[in-house]
Amino acid sequence: MIDHGTIFNESERTMTVTCNRNVSDNSAKYHHAETHAVGDVLIFACWVAVALSCHGAWAQGNKVSFANGGTLAAEVVTGNGAEALANVTTPEGVIIVVPADQVKRQTGMRKEVLAYRATAPLLPDTPQAHLVMARKCMENNLSAQADRHLEHVLELDPENEETHKLLHHVKVNGEWISPKERMEQKGYTRYNGKLLTNQEIELEKKRLEFRQTQNAWRKQVKTLLKDFTDHKIGMEEFRHIKDPAALGSLSEAYGKERKEAVRLAIVTAIGSIGSVAALSELGAVSLKDDVEEIRLTALDAIKRRPEAITGAIEYYKKFLLSDNPIQVNRAAAMLGVLAPKDAIPALINSLVTSHTRTITVGSNQTSASFRDGRLQGFSPGGGQSQKTVVETVQNEQVLIALRRIVSVYYGTVPQYRFEEEQWRQWYRSVNSIDNFSSRRTP
Repeated sequence: MIDHGTIFNESERTMTVTCNRNVSDNSAKYHHAETHAVGDVLIFACWVAVALSCHGAWAQGNKVSFANGGTLAAEVVTGNGAEALANVTTPEGVIIVVPADQVKRQTGMRKEVLAYRATAPLLPDTPQAHLVMARKCMENNLSAQADRHLEHVLELDPENEETHKLLHHVKVNGEWISPKERMEQKGYTRYNGKLLTNQEIELEKKRLEFRQTQNAWRKQVKTLLKDFTDHKIGMEEFRHIKDPAALGSLSEAYGKERKEAVRLAIVTAIGSIGSVAALSELGAVSLKDDVEEIRLTALDAIKRRPEAITGAIEYYKKFLLSDNPIQVNRAAAMLGVLAPKDAIPALINSLVTSHTRTITVGSNQTSASFRDGRLQGFSPGGGQSQKTVVETVQNEQVLIALRRIVSVYYGTVPQYRFEEEQWRQWYRSVNSIDNFSSRRTP
C-alpha cells in the first residue's frame, strides 16, 4: 500500500489528525466502504466533501509559531480589549491562553492538501483508483503527490500505457523509459537541479571551488590591508599573491584605496597574477591612476608578458583618440615606453587634438547701477547657461613619445614640434609612401 505520509515533510505531519472536525469516524468508515464499492465516483465525492469541510481557521492558519521559537499545530483567536491575550486552540480542542505578543505568526495549509490528506487513506490499492487520484492531484497542483500515485500504479501494473504517458515515458525497443533515463543515455546527469554532461558538471564544480576561493581571498585581502603599516613588509606580502582567484578582491580594494603606497602594493600583486583578466586591469590602471610610479609599475608588469604587448599597444593607440587630453597624453607615454614602430602615424595625428567641453557662463547675482555717484537702481542677473566650446590642445607627451620612437628606428630626429603636416611629409619621405592619412581614426 502506498505510504501517504512520506509525501509530506516532517513539519506537516503534525496535521495527520483529521482536519475535518465535521466528519465523524462513522462517516469516514462509510466513505472507506463506499470507495471500495464504487471506486472512481466516490474518490471524487470524498475529495469534494472533505475540501468543503476543511474551511475557516484550519484551512488558513493551522500552524502557530511563538516568539520563543516553538511551533504548535493549532488555531488562534485573539482576545479582546486590554487583556491582550490569545486563545490558542489545538486540534484536540485544548485551549491555551498566552500573551498575544508571544504569538509570532500563524500559517496555513492549502485546503487541497488538507482534502488530500483526509482522502488518500480511504483509497483502494488498485491501479485505477491510484490513477484517478493522480489525475485529481494534477488538477489541484499537487504534482509530488500525483507522481507518487502514478509510480505506484506502475508497481501494480508495469505496462499501464496511460500512466507511462502521464509520466512522460516513451517506449524504446519495447521498453518504457523515463525522461531521466533518456537524458542519462545521452550522457546527461542531474546536478544541482540541472541536467548536465559530465564535462559541464566538472566545470560547475570548478566554478564553485573558484567562488569559494574568491571568498577566502576577500577576507585575506581585507586582513592584509588592515595590517599594512610598514611599506616594505606590506609590499612583500602583496608580492607573494599569485592566485587568479584573488584578482576580484584586489581590483575592488584598488578602486577604494586612497593611499599611494597601498595602491602600489595592490598593483604589484595584480602584476604577479599575470592572467588575461589581470593584464586587462593593469592596462586600465596605467591610464587612470594619477601617480606616475603606479602607472609605470602597471606597464612594467605588462611588459613582462611578451604575449600581451601587442594587445597593449593596440589598447593605447585607441586611447590616442580619446576626447580626454589627459588620457591621450598618458596613452602616448605608455607607447613611448613600449616603442612600437607602427604607432608613429597615430602619434603624429595626435600631436594636436581638439576636445569639446561644456562650460557654465553667466551669473545669477543682481547688479547695481550708479550715475554721478548716486545709486540708480538694481538689475537682476541674466542667469546661468551652458555653452559648448572646442579646445585645441598641443600634447607634450605625444611629442616626447614620437621623438623617442623615431630615434629608435631612424636615428636622426626631425626638429619639428607640433607641426603635424611637416611630420607627415617627413614620414612619407623616409618610408617612400605616397599617402598618409591625417585623420585620427583607429
